Amino acid sequence: MDRRNKILIVVLCLLLVGTIYFFVDPMKHSVLPKCIVYTLTGYKCPGCGSQRMLHAIMHGDFIGAFKANAFLFCMLPFLAGYCYLEIYHDKHERFYDFFTTGKVVGAILVLVAIWTVVRNLWGM
Repeated sequence: MDRRNKILIVVLCLLLVGTIYFFVDPMKHSVLPKCIVYTLTGYKCPGCGSQRMLHAIMHGDFIGAFKANAFLFCMLPFLAGYCYLEIYHDKHERFYDFFTTGKVVGAILVLVAIWTVVRNLWGM
């Protein structure tokens, strides 16, 4: 698949998701999926609150977005950069190679694990 089609697919997906999360408040409607980990165990997974976070961002409520999922909110610039590198990895090979090394991926997994423990111990 060429770069133009990848960009088109990403943009269309972002528009669709953005439209859904702009108009549907996850706190008021049950049409959006609930976290299966939280439903089964009562513990919050690393992604719990991400739907509320997206909805809050769409409405300019960055404090509410941070409260919904602080870790994911702080990781948004990294995720955006990673998406950019996935599309343009041939132009930025050194950066792409760095971000896909085992050390970086392992560090992110460790941060996710720490966030999961912290948010469940302190009720975040």
